[in-house]
Amino acid sequence: MRGMMIWLGIELINRFDWILYGFGLLLLFAGVKCFSRRMESDPEKSHVLRLARRLLPIAKDFDGKKFITRIDGRKMLTPPSFWCC
Repeated sequence: MRGMMIWLGIELINRFDWILYGFGLLLLFAGVKCFSRRMESDPEKSHVLRLARRLLPIAKDFDGKKFITRIDGRKMLTPPSFWCC
């Protein structure tokens, strides 16, 4: 899927030069939004984290560099770094 999106972006740029301005605005918007968020946000209040915890077994803490860990004999995913930092 990622490769298809990259290919589509390259094709759009080759056919329409002006689309670079749209991509640039998209990047600027994403950057401003990222930096304007409070740095001390609580990951437990995140809608994405709450939805993921409903659908997937996610551990509360990291287990070294492992993506999957066992807690009480049950396989669980470790949280991504952007949810915990």
